[in-house]
Amino acid sequence: MKRTSLGLGRIVGNPTDASVIATGSYGLINLESYGVAPDVFVKNSPRDGLDGFDRELDAAIRKVLRMLSEGVWQYRR
Repeated sequence: MKRTSLGLGRIVGNPTDASVIATGSYGLINLESYGVAPDVFVKNSPRDGLDGFDRELDAAIRKVLRMLSEGVWQYRR
């Protein structure tokens, strides 16, 4: 299971678009021009949009519930 290097959470959805706008107090070196692959790849389809269904949100909720049930919600180095 891949974890973010800062231990802040999982990425669910599509790869990021390689744009760094704001990083808060964390120094994110070399992320500009390089996308980040998600831990859980999910892609909404055009049909999902028409149906009002957010496949990424659904997958994220299922992932959180699974992590909570397994007791792996806390980041461990």
